[in-house]
Amino acid sequence: MIQLFRPSMRSHARSICAELLMRTRRVAGVMRGIQLERGQAHYGEERLSEVCGTTRQTTRTCISTLKKAGILTIKSTNHGSLLTWSDYNTLSGITEENQPTEQPASNQPITSHQPHKRGTETEQTGTESTKYLDLMADSWQEMDPGKPPYALFNSWKKSWGEEIPLETVQVMAAKGMTASKEQPLIGYAVTVCQNKAKERAEEEANRPVPIARETPKGIPCEKCGEPVITATPGFAAYHPQCEPSG
Repeated sequence: MIQLFRPSMRSHARSICAELLMRTRRVAGVMRGIQLERGQAHYGEERLSEVCGTTRQTTRTCISTLKKAGILTIKSTNHGSLLTWSDYNTLSGITEENQPTEQPASNQPITSHQPHKRGTETEQTGTESTKYLDLMADSWQEMDPGKPPYALFNSWKKSWGEEIPLETVQVMAAKGMTASKEQPLIGYAVTVCQNKAKERAEEEANRPVPIARETPKGIPCEKCGEPVITATPGFAAYHPQCEPSG
């Protein structure tokens, strides 16, 4: 399959084909609300290019070449493209008869295809925190079915980390918020993130710092309460006979 491409394109084509095959369902099922049959995958051109480290034009050219060769077919959807491999059994090396149908025991190696989670323990692609981007995109698209603002998600992460933006967007989606002129989603999310970051910074600044209970005669022993004259301020104090074992 890679021989279809000119030498200068082959490394990119290899990355794109491997990514698409990783996303392909080995058994029929639902992925992000889309029904996929065996041998099908759903992808967005921009996200696929980002994960594979290619330009959108290179990704488009690669998929077009495979399509012209009859290796796959593409159907456009409202949220990306639906890809169907023409001979998935040959590509995967697994036939309908011998594909796994049961989950293996916990102490057995997993042989069935697992859902592709980019940037997690399942696969490292070189792009950090793609799990964060995927979770953000999933929640965002519940409110706005259009293309998620990935650049903004990365910008928010740089400003506030992953926890605050993710928590904010997930709460917004749970409340059933939708995009509108009266309440722009991006402006609302930024305001909430800023307020949360400020509140947490204040909480951290006002958090009391534990100090030793020092008295004129020394620091109270942690076990018996009697002062330990030779104790070092800031550390737990014990008499020799009171020190915990181990």
